Formats: sequence, C-alpha cells, structure tokens
Amino acid sequence: MAKSKIDSIQIQKIVDSIDLKYKLEYINNKVDNNLNIINGVNEFYDSAWLKLICLLTFVGIVMPLVVQYIQKKNFEELITSHTDNINKIIAELKSDNESRINAELNILESKFQTLEIKNKKTEKSVDASMYFLQGRSLLMEKRYWQSIASIAKSLEFYTQDKNVSRVSPLILAIKTAIQKIENKDEIQKINDNLTASGYSTLEILINRCYEFSVENDSIGADINFIRQKLTEI
Repeated sequence: MAKSKIDSIQIQKIVDSIDLKYKLEYINNKVDNNLNIINGVNEFYDSAWLKLICLLTFVGIVMPLVVQYIQKKNFEELITSHTDNINKIIAELKSDNESRINAELNILESKFQTLEIKNKKTEKSVDASMYFLQGRSLLMEKRYWQSIASIAKSLEFYTQDKNVSRVSPLILAIKTAIQKIENKDEIQKINDNLTASGYSTLEILINRCYEFSVENDSIGADINFIRQKLTEI
C-alpha cells in the first residue's frame, strides 16, 4: 500500500515535470515570437528612419542642386534665346539700313551722273559758242580756213545736240567762208586742225548735217553747195 502511494507520487511528479517543461517551452516560444516581432518592428523603424534621413538629405542637399542646375540651364537657354533674337534684330536692322543707304546712294549717284552730264553739256555748249564767235571773228579777218575750222568745232557739238536752230547759221557761215578757199592745202589744214583736237573731218561733219535738211530746206541747199565746193577745190 505504501509502495503504491509512492509510485503515484512519482508519477505525479513526472507528469508535473512534463507539464512544466511544455509550459516553459510554450513561454519560450512566445517570448521568442515577441522578440522576433519586436526585432521586426525595430528593423522597420530603423529602415524607415534611414529612408527618412536619406529623403531629408536628398531634399535638403540634392534637390537644391537639381533646382539650381535647372534654373541655370533655363537661364542659359533664356540668354541664348534673347541673344539670338537680338542678333537677328541687329542683322535685320543692318540689312535694312544697308538697303536704304544703298538706295539713297544709287539715287545720289544717278543725280550726280545727270548733273555731270548736264555740266559737260553746258561746258560743250559754252565751248561751241566760243568757237562760233571765234570763227566769225576770223572770218571778218579774212582768215578763212581758220574760220571754217573754228565754226566746224562748234557745228559738231550742235549736230550731236540735235539743235537745228544753231546748226543753220553755222552751215551758212561755213558756206560763206569756203567760197574763199582756193586750194586743197587749206582744206587739209582744216581737217588736220579738227582731227588734232579730236573732232571729225569737215566732210564728215557736213554729211552728218543732212538729217537737219528735212526740217530746214535752206540747210539742205547750203550743204549741197559746200559739198560741191569741196569737190571742185
């Protein structure tokens, strides 16, 4: 009886020991799980904190640099754009001014050319008048071939100028003087004097005057007389 009681007590101790072991294992497992959860939470917060620090670093350091770079790039592009526009405007203004200046210069050049032509014509007209007066003076002095040479120089200008009113008295003066010419040597002197000064010969000048005979019959008659006289000398 006493032995049976002892065995029951031992069995109970064994059961209690096993139960305690399972309870301890359960508690250990639960503690381990809690520790794992705590570690997981700590790792999450550590990671989140690190990410937050990185984000703040990016926002505080990298972002200003990025913004500054973008602003600088935009500023450079703006400067380049404005510079190109300014250069384009300057080129257009320069081209426009050059065109206007060239147009004005062309107008001035045309006016100068017209004025120069008028001046040369005026100079020749003055020379022609002087040669005519000189020819008449020589005619009065009975220096006939010299008179014809001077009048012929005046005649060349007025034939080129198509001035019939001036051509007629010149032809008449030559007609008067040539009647006093008696030999070919004097005709040669007239032509030599004319060509030496860059004028046409007397024959050429007289033939050139034929076109004026249409407007003035007396010119035609005087020209024919002069031509006939030249062949007879």
